Amino acid sequence: MEKKQWVFMLLIGWGMAAVSIQASEKKDIPDSVLELLNLDQCIAMALKKNQQRTVSALAVEIAKQQYEQAISSYWPKLMINAIGSRLDENPVLILPEDTSMYRIDGLTT
Repeated sequence: MEKKQWVFMLLIGWGMAAVSIQASEKKDIPDSVLELLNLDQCIAMALKKNQQRTVSALAVEIAKQQYEQAISSYWPKLMINAIGSRLDENPVLILPEDTSMYRIDGLTT
């Protein structure tokens, strides 16, 4: 019976010591730092400091861009190329006087 009382008194002593330590820690904090917040202020602070919210917003933006990329590859593509040149003078084709004539057997001309 004495052993149970001894353990009980020891636990109570530790509990009181913990409460006194917490009370002394609170006295070290100035009153200007301690501020009572209402629910709306707590929600606003949580949303402001929540990093997961920022990461989620970026993930949504990435998903939107991937969706747009997938849709753009679904539709047919139309490509138009144009090449032009303009000459100031008519081109002159100069051929040498000795031209070679080749004959292909089996063709009649």
